[in-house]
Amino acid sequence: SYAAFPADTVLSHAFNLATWNSSGWETLNATAPIVACKFLRNQTVPVFEVGNAPDLYEPEGRRPASYSVEDYLSEWRQQTARLEERLRESCPEVAGKGLSREEAGKIGLVSARESMGGARRPNVTMESTLLNHTAVVEAVARHVGYAMDAQDSVEAPYVIGELNSLDGGGAEDLTDTFASALWALDFALCAASSGVIKRVHFHQAVKAPSAAWWPVRPVRTKATFYGMLAAATFLANSTELAVQEFDLVTREDGDGDAGTASGYKGYVDGELRRVAVLNLNLDYSRQGRKGRRKIRFFVVDVGQANSRWEIQRLTAPSAYSKDRISFNGFHYSPDSMGAHGHAVDVVHKDTDEAIWSNGKGELVLHVADSEAVVVLKNDT
Repeated sequence: SYAAFPADTVLSHAFNLATWNSSGWETLNATAPIVACKFLRNQTVPVFEVGNAPDLYEPEGRRPASYSVEDYLSEWRQQTARLEERLRESCPEVAGKGLSREEAGKIGLVSARESMGGARRPNVTMESTLLNHTAVVEAVARHVGYAMDAQDSVEAPYVIGELNSLDGGGAEDLTDTFASALWALDFALCAASSGVIKRVHFHQAVKAPSAAWWPVRPVRTKATFYGMLAAATFLANSTELAVQEFDLVTREDGDGDAGTASGYKGYVDGELRRVAVLNLNLDYSRQGRKGRRKIRFFVVDVGQANSRWEIQRLTAPSAYSKDRISFNGFHYSPDSMGAHGHAVDVVHKDTDEAIWSNGKGELVLHVADSEAVVVLKNDT
């Protein structure tokens, strides 16, 4: 229920369009008064949307193979008209008199959705989606293209309003693993480096494998949460931050593989303050298996000799891990955090690892396969 959220939480409600039959219309008739009369009135839900992901209607068997954009627009207009009529019946003070022509033509935000693949499609692997920086770059580039096209007619910020690693809420044993945390960090920073995508909203659904947490029993914190936490650490105070992707160099092999590693630098007022390095090589070890993970040593030019930095490490026993995940040495789970919500130190995991650049102004960062680091400048 929306009432379960703190009073100042702002939400957007989506009305179903995919269920285009009597069941869907009955649901609309039942839910519209609840959402509008109770929550739209007090601005808990100041906006609502109609329909979502029409590109999945036909593949999921909800529409025929001949389904077109024109069909979708026709249905959207009909459903919107039904919704407006229901609002006028239930709470006319909310429905109001409608928008003026000037207001109706105003677009304040351009939003699109993105998923790296389909959860039910064949041959979906970690290497092709979650641990594939090339795929992330290509996805972000598509959205930059969409944003540029939209700017020809609309002056509004471009956001990814629904971001998921795999559509349909993800897949068990894939998007609920630590690899999903690495993907979340990589995608968020790559999107920020575009300079065009202003926000990303990660998909969150009850019991979805790719969700950041499950608010229902068994209550738990999921893998994706840690990637989002690492991304938020790097992007903190983002209005003052300029993000740039940079080519990684390894101590052993020179240039890093563009598909299995990624690096980002964050500048505040032109000064380098943050670095992120992701080693996206798939760690084939599983929990309980013996053997050491391979480590790559990345050389990062920070432009200042003998400068002090702090490493916050995003890590887990393996890419397949669903538990024992940590960021900066801390683990977050309802059973260990208690009522006060304090994170728990993970045994044998460092917090704020200190590192200094060498005389050439370089940091040498060791990052294991299927691991990432966020490195912050320390002026003390």
